[in-house]
Amino acid sequence: MSRWWGPNIEIDGSWLLLKDGNYLRRGVTRSMWGTTQSWELAAAETWESDVQQVLKSIDKNRVGQLLLQEINAPGRKKCKIIPIQAANIEETRARPADWSKAMKATERFAKCPNDDFCSATASQPGATPHSSLLRGTGEGSSVRVHYHPGAWMASHQMMGVDGLGLPKLGQEDVLFHELIHVYRAQLGAFEFQVIGGAFGFLEEFYAVVLTNIFLSEGRPDAVLRGDHALEFHSLQDAGQPEDASEFFQRNRTMIERLLNDPSMSVLMHGLTRSGGTAQIANWNPLRVARLARDMYSSLP
Repeated sequence: MSRWWGPNIEIDGSWLLLKDGNYLRRGVTRSMWGTTQSWELAAAETWESDVQQVLKSIDKNRVGQLLLQEINAPGRKKCKIIPIQAANIEETRARPADWSKAMKATERFAKCPNDDFCSATASQPGATPHSSLLRGTGEGSSVRVHYHPGAWMASHQMMGVDGLGLPKLGQEDVLFHELIHVYRAQLGAFEFQVIGGAFGFLEEFYAVVLTNIFLSEGRPDAVLRGDHALEFHSLQDAGQPEDASEFFQRNRTMIERLLNDPSMSVLMHGLTRSGGTAQIANWNPLRVARLARDMYSSLP
């Protein structure tokens, strides 16, 4: 069993048919006394249908549409979305089938026991000697996305809600974030760079910034995310400027690095168009960066 979104994105709920598999589906009941949430057991086919609806919602957003078109472009590696249990929403992640192929050819890294990648800084205590590090090839890798459509949306969880229990991240926002990782792994563009602070890794900074642009395009009044912590922190809460131009100036080196990544030129061109109806998202530090670059290059 499975269904598809385009030629490269497979939605496979077969795990839910196994002995330990179950799909707890988030439901909302509205009445004269208010709104209540509940979790109910549902079939694997329902999980696949729900994920498909999330992708449909992403595709209605111009930023999401650009990303899905790129992931589904001819020659791209496959992406398979598979279930996780509702209680394990922190396990939401995108995992390349081959980390070496997902990494840029310039990258050196070590593998962790949980099949994630580790520090490539050989000087750290206990780090893998540099001569033993794996080398990226930049060929691109297929990716599995571990995802639950109710991820970060349960008010009894701290993740994804503010102090009042009001959701800040929707189902599509969470999946879009993971699809950024999918796209960069497909391209063989992954970079292992620890930046510390609010985002931890360069790749997470990229995914958070691009998801904020996606949010700004779809919901101009949305509260934007300011870090990569499980508990939601707004830009203001995380000490980041809310204004896109100021955010660009604060994080200029990383934003320019993303904008100028040749492997992502098609997506970057689409996201940074300016003027009239072609302009995407009110909050868009990438567009600010492109305008600054174009202005500088036009100087005599």
